[in-house]
Amino acid sequence: MDAEECCLIGCSADSLILAFAAEEAHYDFSVISYVNLVAEAIGIQRDDKFKKYTLWGSLERILKDADDHIAESPFERKRIVRVLQEVFVH
Repeated sequence: MDAEECCLIGCSADSLILAFAAEEAHYDFSVISYVNLVAEAIGIQRDDKFKKYTLWGSLERILKDADDHIAESPFERKRIVRVLQEVFVH
């Protein structure tokens, strides 16, 4: 894809990522958080969990992926699950 065919949306607001990430499959653009955009520019590859979880929309799948981090968190698992449900499950 050359510069004339590419459209890049850099998002700092999570709500914008939630709104536009699912549309990438239907249109010729990419949604990238500013953190990942800067990281990529300096040669660091990051897994965009927020975008990934948004696209998955499956609490079971998200919990499986995040389980190690949840176990290490100072927050109660029940609270984390509730937040993940509210934010990512459509």
